[in-house]
Amino acid sequence: MSRGVEDFWTSTLKETTPFVSTALVIPSGPKECRGHQATRNLGDAVDNSENGKMSAGPTVLHRAVQTGNSKVVCLLLEHNADCNSRDNTGLTPLLCAVIGGHEEVLEVLLSHGARLGYVDNAHWSALHWAVFHSRHRILERLLRCCDGDASLLNIRNKDGETPLSIAVSAGSEVAVKLLLEFGATVNTE
Repeated sequence: MSRGVEDFWTSTLKETTPFVSTALVIPSGPKECRGHQATRNLGDAVDNSENGKMSAGPTVLHRAVQTGNSKVVCLLLEHNADCNSRDNTGLTPLLCAVIGGHEEVLEVLLSHGARLGYVDNAHWSALHWAVFHSRHRILERLLRCCDGDASLLNIRNKDGETPLSIAVSAGSEVAVKLLLEFGATVNTE
């Protein structure tokens, strides 16, 4: 390895530490997120990645997201890592970021085209996971990206639960208020 590359990686790794919490910057309006919505096939919960393929396990991007290290995630994305790839459970890097509560990583993924409409094998969306793990700031950020899209707000998992029904079952007043404020439907058929 050349000296320049070694210095780059050494300095990058010294500057990054997993699990560092940073403030979440909320955009002024939904227009900043419109490009992040997905066209999805609701009937195909298992095979709806962009390239139609599912990985046998977590990719290096999945692993980087799970550490919460946004600088490493950025490096991988700059080298063409697929931000919408799926592991064998159907999790995308975005879903992993939501589950792990990694707000800065979530922002990086959204800025690189991560799509909100992708679901895991149980048909859980990013909104489902944000509600389930009480990630209220992440939930609000994701809702801003939904831009009122009812198909994202009212998506049902394999058990027929919407993000709102999960919030109600959990007794999460904050999540219920957020979902209703952004247009989730109370009476969905």
